[in-house]
Parts: sequence; C-alpha cells; structure tokens
Amino acid sequence: MFNPDNRTNVRSLAQAEEVAGPLGLVIRPVPVQRGDELEAAINSLAREGVDGVDIEPAHPFTSYPRETGELLLKYRVPAVSEARRITESGGLLSYGPNAFDATRRLAYFVDRILKGAKPADLPVEQATRLELVFSAKAAHALGLTIPPLILARVDEVIE
Repeated sequence: MFNPDNRTNVRSLAQAEEVAGPLGLVIRPVPVQRGDELEAAINSLAREGVDGVDIEPAHPFTSYPRETGELLLKYRVPAVSEARRITESGGLLSYGPNAFDATRRLAYFVDRILKGAKPADLPVEQATRLELVFSAKAAHALGLTIPPLILARVDEVIE
C-alpha cells in the first residue's frame, strides 16, 4: 500500500517490483491517497487473499496509524511497515528507525537553524538504529506462529 502522490513511495514500489520478479513474487500495488480510502483498500486485499502487505510510511497511513492497524486486524491482513505505530495498532511487524531517536535529531537540526545555520549547509543523516517490533496480538489473530529465530531478533514484542 502506498501513496501515489509521494515520490519516495513510488520509487520504493519500483524497487520492490524490480526485486520481486526474479524471486517469483507478485506485487499488487494498492494506491491510497486519503484516510477515507483505507477500509476499501484493506478489504480488497483481504478478499483477494494476499499473503501480506507492505505499508509505506506516508500519509494517509502515518496520519491514521490506529485506524490502519485496526482495519488490518478486522480484515485479517498481515502487514509490515517502517511505521511502528501501525504495528502497535494491529500490524504484524515493523522494521525502521527509532522514532524517539529521529525526533531528538530533528530537535538538533531545528536548534542549529534557529541559531542561524543554513539548512543547505547541514549534513544529511541516515538512521543508525533500526528496531524490529513484533505484535503477538496480531500474530495470534492471524493464526500465525512466528519462528523462534525471528523472535530472538525482535527488539520488542507487543502483547
């Protein structure tokens, strides 16, 4: 699921399609631009019996993480995302930057700009800490058993 108005989401989709073919995987793009489209999109995935869905970290998913997660549980669709908040509400797992760390770094850049630094002169940073969060609640609702090797690598389990 992605927002077609978001260039990063469109590039991510293109990369996924490029990698999926040689692996024998089928990508079924589901464009969603507004929050009121979420239920229809997730319902259509459930009716098609998809094995899982990757939810890009963009609006409307990040604007409606609770609703997105609840709909995933309601329609029993396994989902992964960078957005931890979706996993907290019903997604199966998330893997991405730690939101607290990112916010702290954002404050650093705001401070520098307010003290006169030009934004173009500030360095671009990449997250150095990624976290894997797993929802036992979603796995149970989906009837999934997660292999112990995966659970051993999880940073946090949401019960």
